[in-house]
Amino acid sequence: MRIKKKAIIVCAAALFLLTGVLMLRGKPGLQEGSTGSASPGYIFESVTGSVIEPQQKITAGLKTNSGTAVAAATEKAGKTAVPKTHSTKKKKAATSSKPDKRKRAAVTRQPSTRQPVPSTKPATATPVPEEKNQVTLTIECIKILDHKELWKEGIEEIIPDQGIFYSGRCAFTEGETAYDLIKRICKAKNIALDSQYTPAYDTYYIRGIGNLYEFDCGSESGWQYSVNKKMPDTACSSYQLHNGDSIVFYYDYKW
Repeated sequence: MRIKKKAIIVCAAALFLLTGVLMLRGKPGLQEGSTGSASPGYIFESVTGSVIEPQQKITAGLKTNSGTAVAAATEKAGKTAVPKTHSTKKKKAATSSKPDKRKRAAVTRQPSTRQPVPSTKPATATPVPEEKNQVTLTIECIKILDHKELWKEGIEEIIPDQGIFYSGRCAFTEGETAYDLIKRICKAKNIALDSQYTPAYDTYYIRGIGNLYEFDCGSESGWQYSVNKKMPDTACSSYQLHNGDSIVFYYDYKW
């Protein structure tokens, strides 16, 4: 009887112990999705020992994990990526600016390949007189060409071809006289001019042009002048030029 009682007590104790172990082991299993009677959805927080809602735990976990991951990624990016980006930009800026300057400098040093554009302006070395200050001047001895019997000996050597010493258009300045004009042209063209001044009349009388003198073709021969095919009633040193005048100094065999 004693042996049965002890066996019963041992069995009861073992059953009790087994029941307690099963109870202790059954509660954690329930929170992992078992089908027991314990309320599902609860976990234990080992840090604080308090119970929090699963949704809050999940949200908190996500916030904590994501925040930590973001912070870690940001810190890591700040240490590695950002400096590389700035240094790369600076390096690119440094390397891109210097070659550009060298390139521009090289371009400026290169000789121009453009052909010079010829000027369309006429040469102005010799000023062209205005139309209002021009006349025509002729110095000739055409009338005596047909009267060679009147020539003095040797004058055939000084008579020009066709009897013309000079003919052309000339510029003049305001106030110039016919004598001023022929004096200037003869000097420029290297034509001999011999004149005589008369103080009483303040005039010049032309004795010879081109070594052809008065009385070389008779006793009534000599130099005369005309303006626009008319003989003025004044000496050539008194006649002031006008625009468009035609001045002719001619040698005639008679007066």
